[in-house]
Amino acid sequence: MDIYKYFNLISKMTLEKYNDKNYLDKYIPMMQASFLGFLCYYGEWIYPILHNLFLEIEIFIENRPLREMVENKNIDYGHIFCEDGFNPGISSANYFYDYNKQNGSCIFEQKPPELFCSTVDVGENDLLNTFTHEFNHLLKTRFRSHGKIGENGYWLRDGLHYFTSYFQDGFIHETDQFEVLDECINVFQTSDIMKKIRDLQTVENLDFSIGQYLKKLDLDSLDEPLGYTLPAVMFHSLWEDTHFSEYVNKPLIYGNIESIEERFNQTVQDDLFATYADSFDELESLFATEESFSMAAEFIRDTTKLYRIKEKLL
Repeated sequence: MDIYKYFNLISKMTLEKYNDKNYLDKYIPMMQASFLGFLCYYGEWIYPILHNLFLEIEIFIENRPLREMVENKNIDYGHIFCEDGFNPGISSANYFYDYNKQNGSCIFEQKPPELFCSTVDVGENDLLNTFTHEFNHLLKTRFRSHGKIGENGYWLRDGLHYFTSYFQDGFIHETDQFEVLDECINVFQTSDIMKKIRDLQTVENLDFSIGQYLKKLDLDSLDEPLGYTLPAVMFHSLWEDTHFSEYVNKPLIYGNIESIEERFNQTVQDDLFATYADSFDELESLFATEESFSMAAEFIRDTTKLYRIKEKLL
């Protein structure tokens, strides 16, 4: 790993997009530290994907509430708040579908992706974590991210999260799968990227601006997982199994979700992955009963234990 080569790539990339006339200039060291973390975590193969996304994306980092920042945007306001309270960031791949109800046709529109971070009551660690978390989501929308279902429907993919919608008999029908498990994966990927950023403090003769930026951070707590606390705690045991965590990165980026599902099922048993993933959605469901919540939690624990036992026997 040539960290100096990585920094030169990142430095050139950020200068392509921003200059001293842009209000985001003061956040360039933060972005560069984040992108160095991405390269150190994923490897150099991620650079062209990261580079293309960065040049295309519209980034907003402002000292005002996130809800104000996304007003009049095509953003689900429900995602601005999480179980731990205020969420300082959100992103959108900006793929839009709509329906002509007169003929049942599907209309598609694509705009540049957007990333929003609020700095209101947000420290340096949380801002870096939030920016990295949201950018990581968008990296997983670059390939095999959307398509049509017949003549009157569509599907969208954001990492593992899969959404479908179709128009039939005068009604719009929607399905939404694997969102919470995808968030758990993203939480721990972000944490692992933060570890790579923390390790930059040991690199000699690193660029002055990055070195000064690292001094602003609380490096001891930088890699603490943030968000989706209960599901993330329950998922942690599977993420610690490198048979799983080291495999999923490329399939999530390139949209080869079937290979993740197949590998999981081959390790445990056929057709178990979908139930396992759906159980995480149940943990966050507003309609979950105490019984359904307990059953989902028990199923996750038992399946994770079974995966880890069987993986050792392979």
